[in-house]
Amino acid sequence: MEDIIFSPWIAWSKRKSFEKGNSSGVYLLAHFETVPEGPADPQSIEIIYIGETTKGSISKRWREGRKKLLDISKDNLYVAAFLVNNIELKEKVENDVDEFFKQRQKNGRRNPTIVDRKHLVKEELKKRDMLTQTFIKYVERKLIWEYVRRWGKRPDYNKE
Repeated sequence: MEDIIFSPWIAWSKRKSFEKGNSSGVYLLAHFETVPEGPADPQSIEIIYIGETTKGSISKRWREGRKKLLDISKDNLYVAAFLVNNIELKEKVENDVDEFFKQRQKNGRRNPTIVDRKHLVKEELKKRDMLTQTFIKYVERKLIWEYVRRWGKRPDYNKE
């Protein structure tokens, strides 16, 4: 997927570097003897798992999926991620709503109340959250599909 750029591969032991606020996204796990430089390639044969999280952070998802990860060898295990920062998204929505109300005022419409602003922010966040969640799930499934088409099998730990 040409628009989706993953982080560089990071050693499993240093995965906490992904804990940047409340980020959802798609992540990859792979075993490498020699780690490739640059952004991770989601079609690398070394990938053993393609996963996603839409509620909370990738770190939280890893803790929830610990049972699934217990039998994966941590030797030469690396992780890469495509993240959506939910805190930045909320700030963007708030700025967009403020801009919307400024435009209304310029056009001579009534001044919005705090209740109007809160309601609109809440509704817009719900809409964008649904879009973000759907997009993340789509990216995960599309990457698995592309992997299967290329290699004739799912990544080892994508059993569903």
